[in-house]
Amino acid sequence: MHVLTYIRNICAHHSRLWNRELAIRPRQQGLTEEWIPPHTPRNDRIFIILLILNHLLKVSGNGNDWQEAIFKLLGPVTAIPRWAAAMGFPDQWVEHPLW
Repeated sequence: MHVLTYIRNICAHHSRLWNRELAIRPRQQGLTEEWIPPHTPRNDRIFIILLILNHLLKVSGNGNDWQEAIFKLLGPVTAIPRWAAAMGFPDQWVEHPLW
């Protein structure tokens, strides 16, 4: 929850988020293999936050529309390898086990 509060504050203060290196990162100890490298290569970029949000929304039964909106919004952006890497998106992120 601390990480999500940090992200909320970045957004609330209109700071740059898309290629930011996160100062407060989610811990990866004790997680299933989908959350750690090589499946999720970095925990210091926005991709891991999107995975967390997606997971929370799925568990609450509210994630389908949000997931489709993320695909529509970020599909063209992540098609450019340099931008995808700046956000921490792995190759073939749409097939990530947590999506």
